[in-house]
Amino acid sequence: MWRVWIAAVVLGGMLAFYGYKEVKVSSGASGKATEMNLAGLEKGEDLANPHIRLDAHWALYPVCIFEYEGVGQARDHHKVNYTYYPVISPEHPFLVTLAKLEEEYGDLDKAPEEKLPEIEDFAVLVKTKRFGTVGAIPDDILPAESVQGLVVNRISKLETEECRLLRESFPKINLDKVLLLDSDRRPTSVLGSYGLMLLGLLVVAGGIGAPFYLKRREGEAETRSAERHRQRTARAREIVQAARASGAMPGSPENAEGTAAPPPALPPAPPPAPPPRHRGPGLPGE
Repeated sequence: MWRVWIAAVVLGGMLAFYGYKEVKVSSGASGKATEMNLAGLEKGEDLANPHIRLDAHWALYPVCIFEYEGVGQARDHHKVNYTYYPVISPEHPFLVTLAKLEEEYGDLDKAPEEKLPEIEDFAVLVKTKRFGTVGAIPDDILPAESVQGLVVNRISKLETEECRLLRESFPKINLDKVLLLDSDRRPTSVLGSYGLMLLGLLVVAGGIGAPFYLKRREGEAETRSAERHRQRTARAREIVQAARASGAMPGSPENAEGTAAPPPALPPAPPPAPPPRHRGPGLPGE
């Protein structure tokens, strides 16, 4: 039974913690996403609403990081739990430089390699669960019209290994300033978030208090049972004493010298049976 109460406490704690996180991340967020210009975020603009929709951008899938289920090197068939990929605006210095080189040389393949730029930083890292397997993740830099989601920096951070992998591709980046955009996520209402917290706390309180309450009830039941037994014993003793006092059983005051009580009277003897009747010869029934 204790396992049940422990499981209730753990489950309630998880529910309360989830509600707390939702309160924290959804604080100040509007149910309607705010249209944001990615170029403005790259220049350091502040967010008034964590629930945003980014305008046209480029998704850098070749430098994405992802978590997959499997042992050893990632294979195309391995299941992907989530993917992080950077996004940059058309006004990003990397794309601006490429456009100038293409205009100058007519083709990027003709541009000197030493003049080709590198992506040194980005402002937004998108988290998505759209790609079910490793093989489904694109290999190219692709344009996108928009992406909507919730900025979750208040409650979520990149893990150490994820930071290491990103710094391999972007050595100069300051990941503390990067916005983590959980795509397709919407804020939970304040009432709903607090409701989750309250429900979780009630489950925890029940898991902690129920065993003590049941133990107390069990002790009270044992006490009542012992009291009833004591009362029945006392009542039986009173009945025996009353019977002895009235002389209805051995040991009463009238038979105090130890003489036995007279035996009960026998019932009267039945009357004698009538003598048998004899029939004469030749009579019917002989």
